[in-house]
Amino acid sequence: TIRADGTPDAGRIAAALAAAESGRSVMLVEAELELGGGLRDEKQLVEGQSATAWLKEAAKTLAAKPNVTILRRTMAFG
Repeated sequence: TIRADGTPDAGRIAAALAAAESGRSVMLVEAELELGGGLRDEKQLVEGQSATAWLKEAAKTLAAKPNVTILRRTMAFG
């Protein structure tokens, strides 16, 4: 189980990881070039490590999964 330690952006990434690891198709839509939103500037620890380090590893894991699509510099409405 992946805990988000109370940070909303970590929770979203953690949910994407859990869904991807269970075999579900996952699409991440990120307005910026890098995933994570406000998590990139978070000072709080996530899973016992800096938010930046956790995010970097999570993004690497997600990008390597064939059932994950990451759309960068993209906005979604609906």
